[in-house]
Amino acid sequence: MFYMKLYKIIQALLIVLYAFMVVFFIYQCLKDGNSSAQISDSVANKVADVEKTITHKDVVVDDNYKFNIRKLIGHFGYFTAFGLVSIFLFISLREVRSNIVKISLHYFLGIGFAFISEFLLEANAKGRTASITDVGIDSLGFVLASTLVVIIYLIILLIKRKKIDNNVLQEEK
Repeated sequence: MFYMKLYKIIQALLIVLYAFMVVFFIYQCLKDGNSSAQISDSVANKVADVEKTITHKDVVVDDNYKFNIRKLIGHFGYFTAFGLVSIFLFISLREVRSNIVKISLHYFLGIGFAFISEFLLEANAKGRTASITDVGIDSLGFVLASTLVVIIYLIILLIKRKKIDNNVLQEEK
């Protein structure tokens, strides 16, 4: 009983977090180019400060550094986090029995969201353009994180199935 309540609470939190991430990213995609650039510059400066603190070396925060940070954190990092939340949410959907359906829907929606965020949202925001490279970076973060979780999940399922099969074999003896 306790575990079922905990399961439902975790599932509700995943739904809320998933929805929040979608809304937050849509909001970020609709920002004009100048606002987006200011946020990227601020994040790059903070990352440089952390890097300088760790390495005790000066960090040159030029356009190339800002570009790489924007791609790593703003695209790859966000979609990695989104992929993790999404895959845990879809795996938790016990109402859908087929793991293939759940996992396929997860990948379809995540990669679809990468396309929508670039070609529908950012492409229509003032001072911004769509980029197939950004879709690729987004999708890569989403797929890598998700696939790692899926592999671990499938290994757990196989181990459970093997234990059940072994128990059945021993009971038949």
